[in-house]
Amino acid sequence: LFLMNHPLQLRAAESLAAIAATDPSAAAVDIMYQRLFLRAPTDTEREIAEQALQQLGHPENTAALAAYAQVLLSSNAFYFVD
Repeated sequence: LFLMNHPLQLRAAESLAAIAATDPSAAAVDIMYQRLFLRAPTDTEREIAEQALQQLGHPENTAALAAYAQVLLSSNAFYFVD
């Protein structure tokens, strides 16, 4: 919970969303995955992202990208080091 709600995490999500918002929503998902995971999203991940963004009200709701970026930043990939 600490990482999900910490101000640093929220600022990082907002910054990532601002970068991703420069392109249409489909490209925004690609940008966020590339920045965070150094890879493109799988087809399944892209579909989930598009559904989530639609439910969050994107593109009318500009906070939708930041909310989804916060989800990505809270993913399991950031809790372990290989």
